[in-house]
Amino acid sequence: MAQLTCVDPEAVRDVQIVLRHYAQLVRWGQSLRRSVRSPATVFHLTVRTIDTCIEDRAFALPGADACCAAGCAAAALRDRSAVPPAFVCNADEALMHKIHAVFANRD
Repeated sequence: MAQLTCVDPEAVRDVQIVLRHYAQLVRWGQSLRRSVRSPATVFHLTVRTIDTCIEDRAFALPGADACCAAGCAAAALRDRSAVPPAFVCNADEALMHKIHAVFANRD
């Protein structure tokens, strides 16, 4: 099991309270689209390979790798493998955007 910790270099304290962490299950043939929204998102795939499209750039995201979708960028994930399903771990700054009232969904 991996644990992610983010530290504010100026305050020298944990800033995990402003980052939201969650995992998504992507089954074979399933496509997930992230709505166009203000916070940036980091996608980390633990095993296998999935197709990723951020804005107009499509690429294969291999296992044990990560990529980032900038704020207000469209992102889509697609699993083309048969078994087992892919688990994509995500971290984004949506909570911080909501705290400061700058969160926006742009569908």
